[in-house]
Amino acid sequence: MVYLEYERLKAKYRRIQEQYDEVLTEHERLFTKTLPKAITYDKDCVQSSPSADMMVNYVISEEEKGIDEQMRKLKRILRERRRLLFAKEEELRMSKNKYDVIYTLKFLDGFGVNKIAITLNYSVPQVYRMVKNIKKRL
Repeated sequence: MVYLEYERLKAKYRRIQEQYDEVLTEHERLFTKTLPKAITYDKDCVQSSPSADMMVNYVISEEEKGIDEQMRKLKRILRERRRLLFAKEEELRMSKNKYDVIYTLKFLDGFGVNKIAITLNYSVPQVYRMVKNIKKRL
């Protein structure tokens, strides 16, 4: 059944998205350290632009952690996973297996059980049983 393979690919794709988000968040955290602080009018005037030391520290931190390289690698993996996921979805939509067809109609296209039953000429209880089996396998 193709829908199980599709679900595995989807889970891998989500994990890579989460990893990319973590690296992006770290990149953002390092960058925000270089931004000037908010203006406070009750204190003495100070220089509000980021100092050269802050920018140097930002670049050094980014180099040490290899954030740019990690982002490039994860982007490449993410694109490849997305390509595989779309290919598997296409395979899933072409499948003649009744569970794959019901999975596609229910979870990808968002059809209700009644509409699936009418479309496939199955009884409503039969479709409910199939959806229940699909959810159990997932």
